[in-house]
Amino acid sequence: MSNLNPTLYERVGSTTVIQQLVESFYDKLLTDYRLNRFFNSNNEAEQMKSLTALISAIFSGIETTTEKYQMLLDDYFVTAFSRSKRKSFVGSSDFGFFGYIIEQDHPSTNYLCDGHSHLLKFMPDNSHYDAVMEHLIAALAGFNLEQTGVAQILQLAEQARNPVLGN
Repeated sequence: MSNLNPTLYERVGSTTVIQQLVESFYDKLLTDYRLNRFFNSNNEAEQMKSLTALISAIFSGIETTTEKYQMLLDDYFVTAFSRSKRKSFVGSSDFGFFGYIIEQDHPSTNYLCDGHSHLLKFMPDNSHYDAVMEHLIAALAGFNLEQTGVAQILQLAEQARNPVLGN
C-alpha cells in the first residue's frame, strides 16, 4: 500500500538528491560577492553536510520545537557562520542593541542558536535574503522536481526569512 501523504523528503527522492541540491545551492552562495562574506572559511564539505542533515530533517517533517531540530540548526549555524568551533557565543540578551543601531525603536534580533549571534553581527538584511532565494530558485531549476514540491521548498525557505534575519 502506498503512502497517500508522502513527506517532502519522500517526494524529493532521497538524501542524495538533497545533498546534490545543497551542493548546487552552496556553489551559488559562495561565489556571490553579496553573500560569501557571511560564511566562515571552515571546511565547506562540513557546512554542506550539516545543511543536508538539517534540510533532510525539515523535509521529513521534524517539529521545530524538538531538541533534535535545535541541535541540527545549531550545528549548521556554528559550522557555516561562526568563526570558532565553540558552541557558546553571545547570548540573545547581549546583542539586542542591533535593533537600535539600524534605527528601529526596539531591539529586533531573535536568537535561533549559538552560531546565529555571529551571523547577526554582519547585519544581513532583506536584500541578502532575496539573493539567497534567487540562488535557491536557480538551484531547484537544475533538478527534475515536481512544481508543488518546489513551491513547498520555497515556502519553507521564505518562512525562515524573519528568524534568520533576527526580526
